[in-house]
Amino acid sequence: MISDTFSGLSRRHEGALICYIMGGDPDLNETKSIIDSLVEAGIDILEIGIPFSEPIADGKTIQAAGIRAISSGSNWKSVLIMISEMKKKHKIPIVVMTYFNILYNPGVERFINFAKQCGVDGLIIPDLPLEESSNVAKSSKKKSMDLIMMAAPSTNQARLNALVKSSTGFIYLVSHYGVTGAKGVLSNDTINLIRRTKQSINGAIPLAVGFGISTPEQVATALSSGADGAVVGSALIELISRYNNRRERAEQIIEYVSKLKSATLTAIRP
Repeated sequence: MISDTFSGLSRRHEGALICYIMGGDPDLNETKSIIDSLVEAGIDILEIGIPFSEPIADGKTIQAAGIRAISSGSNWKSVLIMISEMKKKHKIPIVVMTYFNILYNPGVERFINFAKQCGVDGLIIPDLPLEESSNVAKSSKKKSMDLIMMAAPSTNQARLNALVKSSTGFIYLVSHYGVTGAKGVLSNDTINLIRRTKQSINGAIPLAVGFGISTPEQVATALSSGADGAVVGSALIELISRYNNRRERAEQIIEYVSKLKSATLTAIRP
C-alpha cells in the first residue's frame, strides 16, 4: 500500500506528505479526532508513534507527547487497536514508529502479527541496527508489512546500498545529526544530503526526509532537492498540544496541514 501511494503520487507529479503523531496524545479518543483532521487536510501517509519510556531519537516535543500518552494509559496494544478502528474509517497507509523494546517484550512475531491484523502497513524502529534487523525483517516480510530503514547524514555508500536492499516502502533520511525537532530552515548541508542520497538510491526506492521539517517552504525545498516525501512531526505535535478544544484544534490542524500538502503540489520536482 505504501509503494502504491508513492507510485500514484509520482504519476501526478506530487510529493508525499507524511505526518507523525503520538498515539494516545493526549488520549486515544482525541488521537482519533486528530487523525480525522489530518485525513481531511489531505495527508498521504500517517505515521503513528507508540509511546516508550526511553525514546532516544526523540527531541523534547515528542518526548513530552510520549509522556502524555503513557500518562493517559496508552500502550502498544491499545494504540494498535485504535489504529484498527481508524483503518476501517480511512483508507490511508499507516506506519508505526517505535523502539525495539516495544516489539521485544511481547515477542517480535506476536507484535507484528497483531499489528498486521490491526491494519499497520509499515514499521520504523529507530534503535534497530541493520545488522540486527533480520528477525524483524523476516517476520515483517511474512506479513507483507514494510520495514522502513533509516539513513543518517553519516551513512556511507556501502551502508546506504545495504539499507536500500533491506528496506521496503521507502527509505527514511534523517536530515541532520541529533534528535527530532522543528528547525527554522533547511540548511545547505541538508539540501546537499538529500541530493546525494537521491542520486545514490538511483530510483530503487522512494526517499522520504524527516527531522526538522515544519513549514510549507521546507517541504517544497526537500521535494525540489529530490525527496519523494517529507515527514512533519514535532511542529504538528506542538500545534496539537496548544488546543484543548476539539473543534478549535481540528480547525488549526486542517489549516496548517493543508498548507503543507499544497507545498507538495507546487514543488518543482527534479
